[in-house]
Amino acid sequence: MRWSMLVADGGVSWRTGCLFDPITLGISATTLMTAGTALSAGSTIIGGFSQAAAAENQAELIQKGAEFTAKQQEAAAAESRAVGQRQAFEKQRLTRLALSSLRARAYASGDPASQDAIALGADIAGRGEYQTLADLYSGENRARGLEDEAMATRASAGAKASGLRSFATGTRFGSLF
Repeated sequence: MRWSMLVADGGVSWRTGCLFDPITLGISATTLMTAGTALSAGSTIIGGFSQAAAAENQAELIQKGAEFTAKQQEAAAAESRAVGQRQAFEKQRLTRLALSSLRARAYASGDPASQDAIALGADIAGRGEYQTLADLYSGENRARGLEDEAMATRASAGAKASGLRSFATGTRFGSLF
């Protein structure tokens, strides 16, 4: 090993070998700067890919959550139809009961074919039919509204997920360049 003595500013300094000559020091500094740049670029790429993966995971979670919500809305729609049908069936039962009661009273009075009994029977039947159809319509209307909400939930989640996936793709490409 070679030792050299440097005299600088009145002091003496001892250094070894040729590691401290200006050319070697310049190459070492350039090498360190290049390595630092490579590390910085690598961390930018890794960070971009991590951010993109997080965006894709978020997109998947949004779609899964929306699908769950949409299925609940569709189940509520089916239940709404069923409730409307049950109410309609109940109205039909009450109408038949009212008509039966009217017939029994008309027969008990001795004139089952009276104009009043016939008119009242027609009115009861008409109102019963109207209420039955109104209950069916109400249940169907609520069901369609819920199905529309389910479709909107899916569409909204799809749009958000698509945006996040586009962001992920852009982030990946951006981190590479």
